[in-house]
Amino acid sequence: MRTLLLTLGLAMLLPGCSTPKGQVSAPVAEKIPHVMTLHGVTRTDDYYWMRDDKRQDPKVLAHLNAENRYTQAYFKPLKSLQDGLFNELTGRLVADESSVPYQWHQHSYYRRYQEGGEYPLIARKGSDGVEQMMLDVNERAKGHEFYGLGGVSVSPDETMLAFGEDVLSRRVYNIYFKDIESGAMITDVLENTEGRIVWGNDNRHVFYIAKDLQTLLGYRVYRHELGTPQSSDVLVYEEQDDAYYISLGKSLDESQIVLFHESTTTSEVSVLDANDPLSLFKPVLAREEGHEYSVSKLGDSYYILTNWQATNFRLMKVAIKDAADKSKWQEVVAHNPNARIEDELVLKDYLVIQTRENGLTRIKVMPFNGQKPFELSFDEPAYVLGLDVNAQQDSDKLRIFYSSLTTPEAIYEYHLSNPDRRDLLKQEQVLGGFDASQYRAERLFVTARDGAKVPVSLVYRKDKFKKDGTNPLYQYGYGSYGYTVEPDFSSSVISLLDRGFVYAIAHVRGSEMLGRPWYDAGKLLNKNNTFNDFIDVTTALTEQGYGDKNKVVA
Repeated sequence: MRTLLLTLGLAMLLPGCSTPKGQVSAPVAEKIPHVMTLHGVTRTDDYYWMRDDKRQDPKVLAHLNAENRYTQAYFKPLKSLQDGLFNELTGRLVADESSVPYQWHQHSYYRRYQEGGEYPLIARKGSDGVEQMMLDVNERAKGHEFYGLGGVSVSPDETMLAFGEDVLSRRVYNIYFKDIESGAMITDVLENTEGRIVWGNDNRHVFYIAKDLQTLLGYRVYRHELGTPQSSDVLVYEEQDDAYYISLGKSLDESQIVLFHESTTTSEVSVLDANDPLSLFKPVLAREEGHEYSVSKLGDSYYILTNWQATNFRLMKVAIKDAADKSKWQEVVAHNPNARIEDELVLKDYLVIQTRENGLTRIKVMPFNGQKPFELSFDEPAYVLGLDVNAQQDSDKLRIFYSSLTTPEAIYEYHLSNPDRRDLLKQEQVLGGFDASQYRAERLFVTARDGAKVPVSLVYRKDKFKKDGTNPLYQYGYGSYGYTVEPDFSSSVISLLDRGFVYAIAHVRGSEMLGRPWYDAGKLLNKNNTFNDFIDVTTALTEQGYGDKNKVVA
């Protein structure tokens, strides 16, 4: 979406961009009154005739074709700009954007691309360093107008590959199975699923979520035994409340299959013994309205991240057998009203905590062996930081990703026993002569109309920027569901910056940039704050000289 808006912003603000006048008239839809009564209310819909569920009505199709002709004519003068932008944007992309291999069991797994291929090759290497191609997604996509790859999962004994495919663009997937050594597909196919499975430790049973084909919600969990028809699969859980989304995972030590139940304000976790796939899911703690929690397992204990008596969450520890009794929970990391705990990773010898304080992400490592805790530090004014793939609990290494408005994403690996050692495993390449030193990022706070301080991340090209209110301003923001727009790197934004734009992200209320209270202050009866914040940031940036009030794209 941001790339589309960038193109629109350039078309609107760049000199020499004009639209045709008088060439093609905009089509005007005919008004045909249609009276309808619903829930005791009668209303007239003048455009009801445009409803065509079969997409075959000649009159509707004629109007749509007229709209398309008008659009093409209207934007025809911008064709050279469109083509130039497309070449500019794609010219920065690296064709071979492969992932960093990660170790799991006896192999290192990764994805890579080959020149001319739109889809990844999914591969692994053993201790001998020889590549084993597990799946060529380009081959699977051949002959389909649309192709979407779902989840990819390897069996615990590393002999079987399961993967999901959507060829209709409905996010409804069929799951297929392949013998990795022989390369042969086996006959099992699981239809109408969410696209991923979780393996039982017997390598014979898998669990998946089936979708309701009308609502497209995943609401049932089934157990499938390889070699049997899907019609004989066993329903092991059905979600009765459609306010909840469910998903499946596995504990880091691979001993439990985990079922997550999540609504906007409440969550629940259920677990099943992965070594006994014929057993049933049991809740760790039954759902309680307004209580959100997640669980990480280490040995005979759970580490529970919870908002119980802690708006910004705290971390508790409890013996697995006592998990449902909150009176036996012991506090490990206390609640901090100024810092939201966002994530945790429990390794064998280290506890890793990811927090967000004053809008900036931090990662703290707490060794279990008495070693002094330490924090991973970065010195840019605005950045995004998070936990990357850490697939083995018995590890003394930690992978994180890092990016900023001027720094392409990097993957680092920290040696936790020697915190001064940090290895750069990969950094995103940007073609076309990108030089980070030409750009400057800033982070500031704007006082909203009610006194709240709204964080703003912005970036511009140094030699194109004058703080005199003459630069065009492209402002982005989102504030719902607690979703936070991160100040990360976007190669498409460079096309704006190189043309003198200032690019700003308004971290408005309704997101969680300043913790859970920031989200609560932008929802329900507080929803107006989201829009007021965005407007107030725009006003402040133009008043402070970051942008021209007549050249703002939002």
